[in-house]
Amino acid sequence: MPGDWNLRFAIRTGILTSLLVLTATPSMAVAYKCDYAKTKVENCVCRNKVLRPRDEKMFKLFGGLLSLLGKSEEREKALTEQLNAQNQFEKTGCDDVSHLKDQYDSRNNQLEQQLSKATGTQ
Repeated sequence: MPGDWNLRFAIRTGILTSLLVLTATPSMAVAYKCDYAKTKVENCVCRNKVLRPRDEKMFKLFGGLLSLLGKSEEREKALTEQLNAQNQFEKTGCDDVSHLKDQYDSRNNQLEQQLSKATGTQ
């Protein structure tokens, strides 16, 4: 029936559109999917045995923080801080891996403190 076909088409289009939006949205917490790494820093993190675990730790810490904050002004602040950190990583680039490592360590310490505050274990 023509109506059934239109409904199926609309559902498929909606699903595909949703998938495209979800996969096209940049990750705020990164933990790069190395098969899809595009930027210089993403590739650097994927290849570097010192940076990769720091990036994965940041991904877990930030995800945990967001899950605790729910929808709030604090969540918006955390998202902005994470975006700023990611932008700073990109600015630093891989020319100075030691400095990039220090930036990851600093961000992870910041996230650990925020998690402690959010859970009341400070």
